[in-house]
Amino acid sequence: MRAPVTNLKERLTAPNDSLASIMPSAITLAMMLRQRSMATWLRAEFQGYGDDAALPPHRLHIKGEIMVESPQYGWIPAPLNAAQKRGYDGVDIAEGIQALEKTCSNNRRGGSIQIAMPPAQVAALRARLNQGAELTMTVHRDQFNVLLRSVRGAIYLWVRELIDQGMGGPRNAFNPEERAATAHLDTPEQFIQRAMAEGAALPVPGAQVAGILDRLFRRAR
Repeated sequence: MRAPVTNLKERLTAPNDSLASIMPSAITLAMMLRQRSMATWLRAEFQGYGDDAALPPHRLHIKGEIMVESPQYGWIPAPLNAAQKRGYDGVDIAEGIQALEKTCSNNRRGGSIQIAMPPAQVAALRARLNQGAELTMTVHRDQFNVLLRSVRGAIYLWVRELIDQGMGGPRNAFNPEERAATAHLDTPEQFIQRAMAEGAALPVPGAQVAGILDRLFRRAR
C-alpha cells in the first residue's frame, strides 16, 4: 500500500523530479483530504491563471529590465530613470508551472528571459520615453526560479504539516476524522507566504537546466 503523503514529500526534495510532474499527485492528495482551497490553488498554479483571474502576490510585478529596440544596437536598456520606471519595471506571470519550468530549462543559469509587456504598460512607458519605439521586458532566470521554488516549497511545507498530523503512513483514503483533523491546513496563502519567507532554507530544488542533447532533441521534434 502506498504512503501518498510521505511519497510526495520525498518527490518534492528530489532534484530530478520536476514540479509539473509532481503537482497532479498534490492535487489528488488535496482532493482526498477534501481541502478545496488547496486543490483550487494547486490547479491554478499547475494550469496557469486565466485572463480574468486575480493573481496571487508571488506572481505579481516580477522585477525585470525594460528594454528598447535600437536600429543600430538591437535591444538595449531603455533610457529611463528610477522615477520613470517606478511601477512599470515588472511583469505579472500567469503561465502554468509546466510552461515556467520549460522556460527555465531552456535558458542557461545566469541568463535572462524576454517577456512581452501588456499593451497598457507599453503605452505608458512610450509616453515617458516620448517615442514609439518597440519595448520589451527581460526577466532574470533566477526570478522565475524563485517563483517555482516558492510554489514547490509551499507544497513541501503543507505536506510536512500533514506528516506532523500523523498522515504519513500507508493508506488509500482518509477517513472523516483524519480530514477533520487536517482541515486547518487548507490555507494555501499561508504556505506560500511561509515558503517565500524561508526561501533557500527549504530543502527543495529549483528548475533544472536542459543539457545540450535535450535541447537538440526538443528542436528535432
